[in-house]
Amino acid sequence: MMSLLSEVVRKYREDGTLSLAYSSIPYIRNQFRANKKNLVDLPSKLNISNTYNIYSHEWDLLIVLDACRYDLMTSVSDEYAFLSELSYKYSPASSSRAWMKAQFSQSNAKQMNQTAYITGNTFSNEELLETQFELLYEVWKYGWDEEQGTIPPRVLTDRAITANREKDQIK
Repeated sequence: MMSLLSEVVRKYREDGTLSLAYSSIPYIRNQFRANKKNLVDLPSKLNISNTYNIYSHEWDLLIVLDACRYDLMTSVSDEYAFLSELSYKYSPASSSRAWMKAQFSQSNAKQMNQTAYITGNTFSNEELLETQFELLYEVWKYGWDEEQGTIPPRVLTDRAITANREKDQIK
């Protein structure tokens, strides 16, 4: 291990940060491949028993910000009144696909049938069935912006507002 560290320091001193980063890619890739199966179900490997199941809590509206870091959210929370009550939750999975599998499992089928799920995540195409939900809107199918390389937040927001208004009209 010390020889690896010495090599890293030498590479940094001789060639700089960018060169060090590029030369590290094969090593990191090999380490990831070697340990990939160990990373897939990280919460269970860490014995995190208090992972968050969305259906074990009461809510009328739940907004899940995929890949939103809690530390960054708290750093800007004083700038936005609607971020006044932040709390940290452990995810039951370490990837979006695995999160969908954990949350939208057969054990939650009854609650899922009462859920309008609006998603921008393309994994919904492989992990979810429209019949599992009261409503399933896969916004990524029509809202993708090629120029931005993502779905603009406004498209998801507009779909959520429309879904809520349609629900109110049905009642």
